[in-house]
Amino acid sequence: DGRGWVAWPAPEFETVIRPTDWNDMLIQVQGNRYVVTLNGIQVLDFTYPSPIAEEGVIALQLHSGGQGRMRFKDIYLRDLSRP
Repeated sequence: DGRGWVAWPAPEFETVIRPTDWNDMLIQVQGNRYVVTLNGIQVLDFTYPSPIAEEGVIALQLHSGGQGRMRFKDIYLRDLSRP
């Protein structure tokens, strides 16, 4: 959407990534609050002060300048507004 990066995990969480194995990521978005858990460790808790959209698309991508390989599996979406 042209806004660029608005939040990034602290550098000390780089060791949580498993570079040669599958990583488990849970992303919870409620309103303008984003909580990210990577391999069981909460790496980000961010409240966006001025969100532009309340709904939209979900994109999975790798920003590496053409380097690296990324695969996705077992993706689940759940509407948190429903009990």
